[in-house]
Formats: sequence, structure tokens, C-alpha cells
Amino acid sequence: MTYFKTVILIVAFTAIAGHVLSLRHQRFEVNHKITRLHQQMDGARQSLWQGQVRVAEQLKPDAIQHKLTVAQMKLEPISTSPDTDDLALPSLAARRWAESINP
Repeated sequence: MTYFKTVILIVAFTAIAGHVLSLRHQRFEVNHKITRLHQQMDGARQSLWQGQVRVAEQLKPDAIQHKLTVAQMKLEPISTSPDTDDLALPSLAARRWAESINP
């Protein structure tokens, strides 16, 4: 009878150990996928930053200000305050207003 209990304990411990190893392997796979996704996100963020740098290099604030002065236009700051509705961006508000009167 004790031999039978010992065999059952060995089989149970082996099954538990196999399951723990399986869970450990799954954890490693998930960590690997997370790392790969973080690397992809970093690559996308870097390419976005590089694009922003290229745009910033081509912009000349003095020339833009001069052209606005010549055209007698005034820049308005973009407000994204939460007290306003989703039409906080002037260009978006103007476009939606134009679409509402000219269907």
C-alpha cells in the first residue's frame, strides 16, 4: 500500500513539475512578444521624431511670420482645454460648420 502511495505522489509531483515548466515557458514567450512590441513601438516613435525633425528643419518661423504680416493674417493658438467641446481646433470647427451649411 505504501508503494502505491509513493507511485501516486511521484506521478503527481511529475505532473505538477511539468505544468510549472509549461507555465514558465509561456511566460518567457509572452515576455519575448512584449519586448518585440516595445521595440516596434520605439522604432515607430523614432521614425515619427525623425519626420518631425525634418519638418522642423524646413520651417522658418521668421518667414512664416513675415508672410502672415504681409497677408494681414493673425495666428490663433490652438486650444485643447477640456472645458470646450470637441471643436476646440479652429480649422476642424470651421470645416464642420461649412459642411453643416453646405451639405
